[in-house]
Amino acid sequence: MKNKNIEAIYPLSAPQQGMLFETLYGLESGMHVEQFTCTLRGNLNILAFKQGWERIVERHSILRTGFVWKEQQQPLQVVLRRVEVPFEQQDWREYQLLEQQEQLAAYLSSDRTRNFNLSQPPLMRLALFHLALDTYQFVWTHHHILMDGWCGPLVIKEFLSFYQAFSKNSDLQLEPVCSYSKYIAWLKKQDLSQIETFWRTRLQGFVKPTPLGKINHQAELPTPCLEAEPPIPTPRLEAEPPTPNSQAEPGNEKERYGEESTFLPAQVTADLKSLAKANRLTLNTIVQGIWALLLSHYSGEKDVVFGITVSGRPPDLPGIESMVGLFINTLPLRVKIDTQTNLLSWLQDIQTDNFALRQYEHSHGGQIHEWSGLPGFLPLFESILVFENYPVDLAILQAEDFSINISNSRSIGAQTKYALTLLVTADSTLQLKFVYDRRRFESADIKLILEHFLVLLNTINSTYFRPEAEPPTPRSQAQPGNEILEALPRFLEAEPRLSKCHLELGKLLDKIPADQIPKVRPLKISASSTSKQVDPARTPIEEVVAGIWTQILGLNQVGIDDNFFELGGHSLLATQVISRLREAFKVEIPLSYLFESPTIAKLASKIEAKMKAGLGLIAPPIVPVARDQNLPLSFAQQRLWFLDRLNPGDLTYNIPSAVRLTGSLNLTALERSLNEVVRRHEALRTHFVEVDGQPMQ
Repeated sequence: MKNKNIEAIYPLSAPQQGMLFETLYGLESGMHVEQFTCTLRGNLNILAFKQGWERIVERHSILRTGFVWKEQQQPLQVVLRRVEVPFEQQDWREYQLLEQQEQLAAYLSSDRTRNFNLSQPPLMRLALFHLALDTYQFVWTHHHILMDGWCGPLVIKEFLSFYQAFSKNSDLQLEPVCSYSKYIAWLKKQDLSQIETFWRTRLQGFVKPTPLGKINHQAELPTPCLEAEPPIPTPRLEAEPPTPNSQAEPGNEKERYGEESTFLPAQVTADLKSLAKANRLTLNTIVQGIWALLLSHYSGEKDVVFGITVSGRPPDLPGIESMVGLFINTLPLRVKIDTQTNLLSWLQDIQTDNFALRQYEHSHGGQIHEWSGLPGFLPLFESILVFENYPVDLAILQAEDFSINISNSRSIGAQTKYALTLLVTADSTLQLKFVYDRRRFESADIKLILEHFLVLLNTINSTYFRPEAEPPTPRSQAQPGNEILEALPRFLEAEPRLSKCHLELGKLLDKIPADQIPKVRPLKISASSTSKQVDPARTPIEEVVAGIWTQILGLNQVGIDDNFFELGGHSLLATQVISRLREAFKVEIPLSYLFESPTIAKLASKIEAKMKAGLGLIAPPIVPVARDQNLPLSFAQQRLWFLDRLNPGDLTYNIPSAVRLTGSLNLTALERSLNEVVRRHEALRTHFVEVDGQPMQ
């Protein structure tokens, strides 16, 4: 990155840190890579198409952002003034339809595993495939660290507006948008002590993650790192109920992840929405309640915790609605179940808890884990629920003079480390998709969970609407296929009436046979988190590193070949480890060392080599530089310069010092001494100006 092309430098948000660490650690090829694809029909203006995307990248600074971490005390994001977006074009008109579909599947798969060099923006690329005379397939790939699912429709809408203008040889000036840096500045002003108090109180007494089912000891699996954000697909531009399926979409990693999906009919969905509205609930709350009940049934516990996604957009930040960036966050939702409690009042309590979370949606997941009191090697939760309700306003597609039609749009979301992700979309139908880790679950067990989900939803629906229709009891065991739709009740009236019933949680759970519990293969627990023998430290450096790891991870012992991330390490803990190592060895240790050498043996070896080479914290000699031209700012100075521009008058980096002197003071000598110090060090005589848009000193 050339200094003249740098527009801004600022820290990362907590979700960005988590994604950066997991991507650098390389747990999975294609991790956190998002893909959007759609079919375009009509007289496509290729030049206007490219110009539209160029204007989008010019408009939103986050799309010109890269990330630096080597030799940095903390990772930083750097916004460039200009970037060139890769735009690939291929002609597939010679292929038959089936061959084109195969070509697309192959491209999506290979494109996903290409990953991105996070330090070289833009972290997105475009591809356009010519299928027929007036038909194209478009693919937009980007790294999830840039933005969340809320932003997808915003970007697409703006792009289409630019395209329409450029295709008519005219220009378009949209309202200015705020930079993502405004959100980072807002984060710096939040009261961390208040956030800590909230989460310590909320998670007090929580001692272990909620099991997802009965333990299947067929195989033990490595412990995944659970700090990443969930996959958030961009909503389809043409919403059509999906048919139930169990096939992974093209481009997905079929060997690692599986999918099961279905949907509720429009009438059932409408009834549930009416029930929610009549009781001042949201459909999201009802879905959360269903999952809490199922987790209670599967785990045998009356106190469960699972992850939920929140928008993370602070309502008090001006311009937040149109800002593009990564705001979404994953937070723990704790739900207690009393089988004698009335369903609707219990759901209202859950919704109250959701409201309480809103002012803490920006909380750092790693800090929440630390405040929970759970040891670092245990996850807070292993399942997350994603309720998609992004605003989609594509009225421009209805314009009479719009020359292209968009269809078959879909997103292939980024994969995460959760054992189970529940994706729920509420359009005219309630669509359910379960994405699961094949190493943890069998397909039949996921089908069983999905069937249970439908049974409870339909029991609620048939209880509160007349006439009552008893949903069938689920099968004794899950079978391959799409039989889960058999659980849907038959409604005899076209307009069922909402009734005032009292449904206890226990009665609702009775609809699920007690012996129907899915099986889940356990995480592999490292010997370091048990009483098993581990390989001890062999050198003094390894002993120091091991001591720091055990303290930060909350373990009694750590083997020299144990992997930091498989022990539960995440971005916040990694930063703490590096800070402690720098203090202990007086050596400048970059964050990248922990990704490259995630075991004690390897990390200690790198530290020892650096110490032997004399690459400690001793400052290099100061070499004079010519003063015949303006001097650029150092990397650290640039960061502080841009932070000052973001918050003029902010006193955060003002460093006052006071010294109390006693005795006979020679004021003349004091003044001369201070003047001599200022004369000797030119930094004390430096001011900063802007020359041709660039900060200089």
